[in-house]
Amino acid sequence: MLLDNTADSFSYFCLTKSNGLVDDAFRRMLGPIVPHLLRAVMIGQILHPGSGIASPVETILDELKAAMFLLDGTATITHSNESGRDLLEQKDFLRADHGRLTALDPHLNRILRDATAASMLGDGAAGSESIALPFVAHDGERFVGRLLPLTSGRRRETGIAYDATAVLFVTKAAFESTAASDLIRKIFRLTPSETRVMLAIVECGSIPEASRHLDVAESTVKTHLSQVFIKTSTHRQADLVKLIAAFSSPARN
Repeated sequence: MLLDNTADSFSYFCLTKSNGLVDDAFRRMLGPIVPHLLRAVMIGQILHPGSGIASPVETILDELKAAMFLLDGTATITHSNESGRDLLEQKDFLRADHGRLTALDPHLNRILRDATAASMLGDGAAGSESIALPFVAHDGERFVGRLLPLTSGRRRETGIAYDATAVLFVTKAAFESTAASDLIRKIFRLTPSETRVMLAIVECGSIPEASRHLDVAESTVKTHLSQVFIKTSTHRQADLVKLIAAFSSPARN
């Protein structure tokens, strides 16, 4: 007796007779218990809506720095990772209102509602494009949200949390440079001085500002910066920003 059938799994209940004979009388005897089994499965799905995600996948998602929310067509959260739960606990620019993800900004909340509703359209143009959402926290810190429909193309075939039709990733509009700079220093064999100049350029934005920040002459900054460009095969300060961002870890720790 088939009890449940989703994109990535199915469950069934089976009884066998020792003599191997299954006749109509045997089927009639089992018939009355089928509705109870189906009801038990339905209750389990209601009480544990997140059980559609395998625990190894859930563990990996919890390691991401980015907050992640799996949403259905009404913006109801079917699953969130640890970063997402931490974000909701702050009750800042994003909140969970009776299970539905709600943006504090009315305009962004309307976009979120419309986009998740459109994601139910499947492969239609309105429901297949990703959407960027700029969030601002109460303290002025900026975040970037990226809403990606799950109902288009091969994304739907993954079967993870199949009730979800969209996923929202939310990240800070900044990157942590310390761990990335250590890795870049080792790979490109930068000296400590070159590494400090690279970080100062990325953080301060200009040679004069970096010079004041490091308390060294601008000519010294330019000399080290030229070596950084050569060793990393970059040509502009913007390239260094991209390089550090590319080497930044997506993990929480």
